[in-house]
Amino acid sequence: FFDSKPRKVVKQFSIEHGHSIMTMGISDDFRLLLTTSSDNVSRLWQIHEMKCTQMYIGHSDSVSCCSLDRANNAVITGSFDGSVRKWNLDSGVCDISFSIRGRKVGSIDILPQDDLLLLTTFDNSLEI
Repeated sequence: FFDSKPRKVVKQFSIEHGHSIMTMGISDDFRLLLTTSSDNVSRLWQIHEMKCTQMYIGHSDSVSCCSLDRANNAVITGSFDGSVRKWNLDSGVCDISFSIRGRKVGSIDILPQDDLLLLTTFDNSLEI
């Protein structure tokens, strides 16, 4: 965690991923942290204790992006393997998976009011 006022690190954690952390997402209530990694796994953490409470395993390449959808009890991940997955937040079970024809997923976001998913790829496209 970083305090922007005095520009110093407030607290640092060693997070248990096998490789580099690619990105993170945080819940609106600041209780949960979702991390993705080049170890092909995403992990959910309780921020207060920095305890891993769930792992989302199924991508075959680096998990490049993520989004927490607490309203639907879901985690959305995108990967360099060209897949997007929707996971049950609590059980870690993949509910939906689809491929974007082998292109690497760069970022994802959810528009819950319209039940839409936005994603970008490394070939300069935006898909809804």
